[in-house]
Amino acid sequence: MKKSALVLVLALLVSACGASPAAGPALFGDAQTLVRAATEQTGKAQTVRFSVAMTVAGRETTATGEMRFTEPGWAMKITHTADGVTSETRVVDGAQYVSIPEQARGLTGGKPWGRYPADSAKGKELGAMMRESGQSDPAQVLDDVRKGGTIDRSEQTTLDGQQVSHYWITVDLGKTSGLPEMAGRTAPMELWLDADQLPAQMLFDFSGLTSAGDPQVGPMTMRYTGWGEPVDIAAPPADQVAELPAG
Repeated sequence: MKKSALVLVLALLVSACGASPAAGPALFGDAQTLVRAATEQTGKAQTVRFSVAMTVAGRETTATGEMRFTEPGWAMKITHTADGVTSETRVVDGAQYVSIPEQARGLTGGKPWGRYPADSAKGKELGAMMRESGQSDPAQVLDDVRKGGTIDRSEQTTLDGQQVSHYWITVDLGKTSGLPEMAGRTAPMELWLDADQLPAQMLFDFSGLTSAGDPQVGPMTMRYTGWGEPVDIAAPPADQVAELPAG
């Protein structure tokens, strides 16, 4: 190697070693400011894919899905797997569609899908449960952080090779649930925002909320990807759907 070329290589190496790492996303000092920024970005994206992993009574449950959270038009498709059994639920135009196991299709005339109408008691119950659970709209979780969250600490780090801001948050359950029996109770969560201030991961620790005799619930981790990308969420073909009891 010529001397001039060697000098150039050494100069580049020295420059690289002395360079500062790429700056991560800005860190917020309070939960309300964090939520405003993240909610603005999720509102622009309007769609997302997600995965869920948690343990209940020592049994692992996983789920994957995709969501469109515009109003009107909120829709979700989620596939659950527990004990080796997979099931699917869809919410389209307010109606709830659930896959029917083959051994139970005698109740649906052999059809693989059941439907709870949007205005039925069961449909409303399932819809509310899916929206308010950690397995649905990230905007719902962010709103809970706005109502009762306090940032304990934060850092800039990486997640799956991308720069993220990582927050440890305590959530006041009395403020988020509106239930008198939850007054004074709190739960920890962690939140990772990507460089665009979009949720990349959330972790919820429910271990301190179970009562004696209830199944023990482990931490739940949610991952978010594909913000703003097209999603395919549609009702099953009508000839494959049976109406389920509305009560």
